[in-house]
Amino acid sequence: MQSAVRVWRKQKKDKERLGKKGVILSWTEVFVSPLRFETMTPYTIVLVELEDQNRVYGQLVDFEKDQRTIGREVVSVFRKMGAVGSEDVVEYGVKFKPHE
Repeated sequence: MQSAVRVWRKQKKDKERLGKKGVILSWTEVFVSPLRFETMTPYTIVLVELEDQNRVYGQLVDFEKDQRTIGREVVSVFRKMGAVGSEDVVEYGVKFKPHE
């Protein structure tokens, strides 16, 4: 379990990354994951080139399988990062969804 303060500090930095647009450069589907992501498998990870030319990895959410294409425009959003126990802090982070 991460400390609440550490999660809070990370999420303050994540706020600056929200709403960023980019395009998918590559993607893969994950079938075997760490325990904290086990309930989400299979899930899709994308490599995105943002408008400022930075490249970042993230999970693709809220999509249909035919939307996982190279060159597809995406936007960064805030989503729950993984499973947590009853006493743990719920951690949120940046993921990507197709841009409409």
